[in-house]
Amino acid sequence: MAVSLGSEYRAEYLQDIPDEEFQTADLNGGGGARVAVPRNGFNVVEGFGEIRIPLVQEMPFVEDLTFNGGFRYSSYNTSGAVTAYKYGLEWQPIDDIRFRGSYERAVRAPNVLELFSPPNVVLFSASNNDPCATSTAGQCASVLNAGNAALLTCSSNQCNQQVGGNPNLKPEIGNTRTIGVVLTPTMIDGFTATVDYYNIDIARAIGTISPNLTLQQCYNPLATAAAVAFFCPLVHRSAIGSIFGNGFVTATNLNTGFTHTKGFDFEANYNFDLDGMAWTKGYGSLQASFVGTWLQSFEIQPLPVAGSTHFDCAGLFGSICSAPGEADAPLPKWRHRLRLTWATPWDMEFSMNWRYMSSVTLDTNTSISGLSTGKQNFADATINAFWYLDLAADWNVRSGVDLHAGVNNVLDRLPPALSSGVLPTGPGNDNTFPGTYDSFGRVIFVGATIKY
Repeated sequence: MAVSLGSEYRAEYLQDIPDEEFQTADLNGGGGARVAVPRNGFNVVEGFGEIRIPLVQEMPFVEDLTFNGGFRYSSYNTSGAVTAYKYGLEWQPIDDIRFRGSYERAVRAPNVLELFSPPNVVLFSASNNDPCATSTAGQCASVLNAGNAALLTCSSNQCNQQVGGNPNLKPEIGNTRTIGVVLTPTMIDGFTATVDYYNIDIARAIGTISPNLTLQQCYNPLATAAAVAFFCPLVHRSAIGSIFGNGFVTATNLNTGFTHTKGFDFEANYNFDLDGMAWTKGYGSLQASFVGTWLQSFEIQPLPVAGSTHFDCAGLFGSICSAPGEADAPLPKWRHRLRLTWATPWDMEFSMNWRYMSSVTLDTNTSISGLSTGKQNFADATINAFWYLDLAADWNVRSGVDLHAGVNNVLDRLPPALSSGVLPTGPGNDNTFPGTYDSFGRVIFVGATIKY
């Protein structure tokens, strides 16, 4: 049996002082001023423990049965006390196979910027501009100058949003359930594989609500009364009714509804020794490594009200459906990476890597409740499946000296070019998603590592 116990005290403080050009919005392309963040922070006291207990070993059909668990108590001076815990079981009936399952409660407290960033009005790319510019239906009927496109249309589809922190944020809570199998077949020397099912719920997710979603839910004639009551107060119109100039849409940090995702992770590795065959003897070994993920669903409920609208964003992209924490990346249903490596006996390795992502559809072009606006975007309706080929080489010159070089995106595949209206506020660089697709095209690199 193994036991680990510990405690920790941690204090985190941050201050951000941009130069005058940033604070006065004198730089082109900034979308607004960058305000200073005064020195502020939080502290936390934690206590934790972990345990691993072998229950049964070296018995018929129970080569190993092991329980593991953990617990952590955290007390934040800003958001109070929270607890996290986990427990799991591993069962290996024979040498060739192992089953595993676990449940984990995780918490994430808001960071300094999420808590204390001052409010600031900046631009955002409006997917369909101001809905009331061309309509007087529903909530638009009460908007001054509703239906007057000349007065309400945001220039270049860029309207105003107010961003900033929220000192009243509570820690988000995540519940993760996994079950999987590990294959190590003795009849296939050098081969291992894993398949894991995951099911993750995040409640009180810390984030922002897309201003595009706010506009859609407030002015959608089919929106529920709860949605209208929550979203419409976030729209602050100017004296003439616009959401540019002196008007804006509030998009500050808050505890949103929930995020629920589930799917399967796959991994396989194979190491083939070339010395096993006479005609390849003395040529080292070949290694293959595969990692893939199938996204079954990715449900989002932006409104922190039970029973409010939620939608499945798996296979979608846009200003509403984007992966949190990944620079607002698209959510393809399938992605994988396959790497083949030749390890030579001459201290050199050559590898080829194949990256693949399935196609994604623009969220506002779907019929999912709460997303469709009835205005189809045919130019950016779909991002086709993308794949890249990378080549690399590594040479261990001598002990402590290593040289490496390679080419990423050998075929120089250009990223998808999208209109600013379908991009979320965050990534909009190069009119694409640079965190997902190779915005630089072909990249050649060389390097050396020297250790003494």
